[in-house]
Amino acid sequence: MKHITNYYQMFIRFLEPRSSREKLLMLVSGLVVLYLFFDALFFSPLYHRIQVTEGFIYEKQEILKALSQDDKIAEKVSKEKEIKKLEAALEKSSLVFPKDSLASLKSLLINDPSVRILSLNNEMQDEQKISKEPPYHLVLKGGYFDLQSFLKKLETIGTLDFLSMRYQVDEYPHGVMILDFKIMTPETQAQGS
Repeated sequence: MKHITNYYQMFIRFLEPRSSREKLLMLVSGLVVLYLFFDALFFSPLYHRIQVTEGFIYEKQEILKALSQDDKIAEKVSKEKEIKKLEAALEKSSLVFPKDSLASLKSLLINDPSVRILSLNNEMQDEQKISKEPPYHLVLKGGYFDLQSFLKKLETIGTLDFLSMRYQVDEYPHGVMILDFKIMTPETQAQGS
């Protein structure tokens, strides 16, 4: 403690003969030296870390954007594969699926990424074997409101006659919807009206 007091007294004796202008200049110079010291030791490395972190965050955001775009492309390709698989299944079956209904269904599936089609088949039960138009079973997966919106769009096709609909929660918040429907031909539309 004694050494500090000695240095302080030496400093005071050093300042006494100086003019107030010199004292002010020495004070400002001392503050500048302190600022440069703290800047070199603390502020510059901290600022550099902040810049590196911001660069890292920006890089990761760009990667996320690219991945989300890749995911959208992959989802669209997946939908197109599903549609091709369904078309192949329909071609193998002896039933006729009207072109306009098929095109409408395809456009709905491609334009609605929130709904996935799990299967489409035309299995007949015994009492329906007599009928010329056995029902189709369409199994969809998506969120409740997404499936509801998709169903409203599906109703606009107009040539589909819905027989039943079942909804079951699969993995919250997604569920599975099973639709049984028939394709209405011009003859059956005329009979219905």
